[in-house]
Amino acid sequence: MRALKTLLIGILLTGMVSFAYAIDGGIKTVTVAGTAEALSDTSTYVYDLELRAIEANTGLIYVGGAIVDKDLKNGVELDADTEIPWKIREADLAKVYIDVTVGGEGVGYTFRQ
Repeated sequence: MRALKTLLIGILLTGMVSFAYAIDGGIKTVTVAGTAEALSDTSTYVYDLELRAIEANTGLIYVGGAIVDKDLKNGVELDADTEIPWKIREADLAKVYIDVTVGGEGVGYTFRQ
């Protein structure tokens, strides 16, 4: 009860609630252009996912669901020159897919968990 009172007083005084989250990330590349791959093979629910094309990429990256396709261009397009990363508020890494126009290229990503 005391902890709850302290939390409520903190909210009233600051107007904010703060929780500590772990920050993590990785790099995902697609071996064969035209074959969409998930960021993760296992279900991993995350917050504030940010994706950015790898700087050395020469082609385009398409981000979307399982049906994302470079030929249909039916995802969010990223390239190495994109200054602002693409952000997703909440996501399951196993349900975020990328496809590439050049095999071996991909994205770097960070998230809170």
